[in-house]
Amino acid sequence: PAWLELPLLHPELLGEFLDMTIEGQLAIIEAEHKMGIEFINGGCDFAFNDGPVYSPAFFDRIMQPRWKKLFDACRQRDMYYVMRSDGNLWPVADALFGNARPHGYYEVDYDAGMHFDKLRNAFPELVLIGNVSCDLLARGNPSQIEGRIIECIETAYPRMIASSSNSILHRTPLDNVFALYETARQYKPAASRAEEGDQTR
Repeated sequence: PAWLELPLLHPELLGEFLDMTIEGQLAIIEAEHKMGIEFINGGCDFAFNDGPVYSPAFFDRIMQPRWKKLFDACRQRDMYYVMRSDGNLWPVADALFGNARPHGYYEVDYDAGMHFDKLRNAFPELVLIGNVSCDLLARGNPSQIEGRIIECIETAYPRMIASSSNSILHRTPLDNVFALYETARQYKPAASRAEEGDQTR
C-alpha cells in the first residue's frame, strides 16, 4: 500500500528514490554496452484497462524525465530499448512515446484500447510489438487469430512485430498458437507486395 500512496502523498520523495535507481540502471546499460549487448527488454507494468495507476500529471513530472534518461542513454550507445507495459497507456502516451521516446513498445494491449492502427498514426517511428489478445488466443479460433495478425501487419507495417500481447495463457489451443506464428511468418503486407512489384518492372 505504501508504494501506491507515495505518488499522491510524497511524489518528490519517490522521485529521489527513482533517481538512485536510475543511476544503477545507467551503470548496467554502460556495462551491457561494453559487453556488446544491443537490446534492452525493459519497462514495467503500470496500467490497468482503464488507465495508469497514477495520474498523467505525476507521470509527466516524475516518471517521464527518468524514463527518458534511460532511453537517451541507449540511443547514445546505439542500443535499443523496448518499453513494456500492458493496460491502457493513452493518458500518458504523448509523454511516454512522444517525449521520452523509447525505440519500441511491447505488450501492446488490444483489449485495453491500445490498437496498432491508432498507435501507428500517432507515433510513426515507434516499433510496435504485440496486439494479439491473450484472451483471444485462449478463447478464439485459428481464423480469428489469422485475421488479427493480418490486421496488425497491414496497419503498422513495417515497424512492428505481431505477437501475443503478453504470456500465452495455460490451456491456449496449440492450433491458435500455430496460427499466430505461421501467419506472422508467411503473410506479406500489401505495401511489401507493391515494393516487390516495383522492383520487377
